[in-house]
Amino acid sequence: MRFKIKYKLCLAFTLTMLVVLLLTAALMKSSFQHGFLNYINETEAEQLKNTAVKLEQLYAAETNWNFIQENPRAWHQVLRPEPQFGRLPPRESFLSPPVAGGFSPPHGQFPPDPMLRPPPPPNDPLDINGRMSLVDATQNVLAGRPSQSVVAKSQPISVNNKVVGYLILEPLQGVEKRIDVSFSEQQTQAIYGIALFGLVIAGVVALLISHHMTMPIKRLVNGAQALTSGQFDQRIQVNTQDELEQLANNFNLLATSLEQNRTQQRQWIADISHELRTPLAVLHGEIEAIEDGVRDFNAASLQSLASEVTRLHGLIEDLYQLSLSDSGALRYEKRAVDLVALLQERLAAFSERLQKQQLQLTTQLPDTLPFHGDPQRLGQLFANLLENTVRYTESGGEIWLHGAVDKQAIYLNFEDSKPAVPDAAMAKLFERLYRVDDSRSRQHGGSGLGLAICKNIVQAHGGTITAHHSQLGGLKIEIKLPIV
Repeated sequence: MRFKIKYKLCLAFTLTMLVVLLLTAALMKSSFQHGFLNYINETEAEQLKNTAVKLEQLYAAETNWNFIQENPRAWHQVLRPEPQFGRLPPRESFLSPPVAGGFSPPHGQFPPDPMLRPPPPPNDPLDINGRMSLVDATQNVLAGRPSQSVVAKSQPISVNNKVVGYLILEPLQGVEKRIDVSFSEQQTQAIYGIALFGLVIAGVVALLISHHMTMPIKRLVNGAQALTSGQFDQRIQVNTQDELEQLANNFNLLATSLEQNRTQQRQWIADISHELRTPLAVLHGEIEAIEDGVRDFNAASLQSLASEVTRLHGLIEDLYQLSLSDSGALRYEKRAVDLVALLQERLAAFSERLQKQQLQLTTQLPDTLPFHGDPQRLGQLFANLLENTVRYTESGGEIWLHGAVDKQAIYLNFEDSKPAVPDAAMAKLFERLYRVDDSRSRQHGGSGLGLAICKNIVQAHGGTITAHHSQLGGLKIEIKLPIV
């Protein structure tokens, strides 16, 4: 049987609280019993001192212990509560003989005394009289039961700075029966009752907390199930200010990324289909025209077919290069290379086209720009940028090529004149198959993948490439390559 995490958390909280409450109740019970016992012992110690003061006063008046030895009733009257705080009973009440007249108490009994409390039950542990005894200075027992405990409390009785005896109290060793036990049981029941009530409250609170904690998890589970079914527009709102909220935010970022990837994938497939359809449609039309005799199969028609095949081949090659770059399969053999020499080599290949389109080229480069990279891929980067510039710059325009270096990086700028790129299209230039419809359209023959390939090459060398408006009125491409 599988339990939900809500019930697991609730059970864990409840069991933890149960253990804590049981330990607390046991410690409270033990603390109460020891504290109650200490309270009784401290109270009896105070009573022991007060009784010793009585005996000191009586001994000072009699100068010996005969009043105790000859009259056992006197010992019980010494132990009885005082009628008024700070006053002793009259001395005669301790020393008076048995009552004469018509009343003759039985042997071993004395007349009832209204000042005496009722005799405690036999073997009552709280009966201090049964645990108190009086000995003289030579440890001879004068009254009470002799103490057998090594931890008995001893209170010296001093008269005129001379110890004349000791008042011995057998300490209370434990709380046993009757009133003290009943009180202890009541407190124990109250402690366990409070613990039980706390356990119920803890269970309810644990259930609420576990429900509160598992609600975001349940939302994440439902959201993950929605993603697996292709519902990438799923978003989760969690306001817990903790790791669950961070997890929900990461989930939303994942959903957004998946949604964007699906949109880009669909657009990518549609664009590739469209790009491939155009040259194929032209080829198909040309071949049908030749087959139907509408157009003669001559050098001109063959050149037209060859141009469409070349265009189709270039598109497929660009797609292949881009797929290799995306998958990390594009090999880079990096070594020391001079970027100025590499640029000049590529510029020489474009010199004829520059002259044909009457484009004025201005270069401002240092004598050398040493760099550690793949010369073949960097040459492809410069060729794609020059191709993009030459293809889309109006005839009679200008092209600037600037280079600089500092301690951290090498900077290369490619600028051209009109036509300009709209602001809305500036950030999309490095997307695959993207073209600026108004001015840099398909009629120029580009595949729309050149700048995307340039971006991958620059990033593979740890650099950045960005697009801006050129002061010449066209496009400015900035490249920053870090110096290793």
